[in-house]
Amino acid sequence: MRVFPTTLLILSLSLTSAIQANPADELPEPTDIFLTLTSEDPEIQFMALVISMEAAKEGAQVRILLCGEAGDLALSDVESPAILPPEISPAQLLERLLEHGALVQVCAIYLPQRELDPSELREGITTATPPEIAAIWQDSSQRLLSF
Repeated sequence: MRVFPTTLLILSLSLTSAIQANPADELPEPTDIFLTLTSEDPEIQFMALVISMEAAKEGAQVRILLCGEAGDLALSDVESPAILPPEISPAQLLERLLEHGALVQVCAIYLPQRELDPSELREGITTATPPEIAAIWQDSSQRLLSF
């Protein structure tokens, strides 16, 4: 019976056709990214920010909301541990995202809960308001991510 080799041939040709029909240079337009980062784990913070950086490099508008312990990344006097490789910290990567035009904010309750002042945030980071975040969540052009 020769069903198995025939099936493999058909699958192989189908896969080849699918690859040729969708070459990498015909990727869809970048989608705006809205990342909510709450994890205190430096590895999770780093990966979320790496993915955001890649999206920014591809032309997506990136907006990051830091809540809970992840909000500490927004503080100007806080440094996070470096991740190997490339020996860069999540806080340093956040700075690079700001340089690439990302909008970075802390949750509305982050500063008051810690009795902190907006002047303690890194340059370029502000406080989000619930109405503006609610509007983003309802915007179908936004890709919502949470780490």
